[in-house]
Amino acid sequence: RPDAFTCSILVKGMKSGNCAADVDRVLEMIEREGIVPDEVLLNCLLDACVRLRDPRRLSHVLEQVKAGGAVPSPHAYATLIRAYGYAHRCDRAWEMWQEVQKDGAAPQSEEVFGAMVEACLA
Repeated sequence: RPDAFTCSILVKGMKSGNCAADVDRVLEMIEREGIVPDEVLLNCLLDACVRLRDPRRLSHVLEQVKAGGAVPSPHAYATLIRAYGYAHRCDRAWEMWQEVQKDGAAPQSEEVFGAMVEACLA
């Protein structure tokens, strides 16, 4: 039976392929099997979405893993903020920044701050 580790390996293996359908299949398996993504799996999924340059899928992944009980780390928030900046979605980068600030969702870190600066300059 697959677990978070198995799914992380699958996502890392698809890095060179950049196929959205592969990401979707792993997400479906996570949901079907009731897997709660750990920090490694969450970051692998976010990195895959960044490589696809698909902000909509990035938002979907975030919502799905949060609904499954995962809590994004500061690194995950920095990845999200940076990705939205590169996609010229400063509104979404700002929403992520506010989420970090308001809920204390992730402790303040230089990485998150630097990602927000990058998003503003992108």
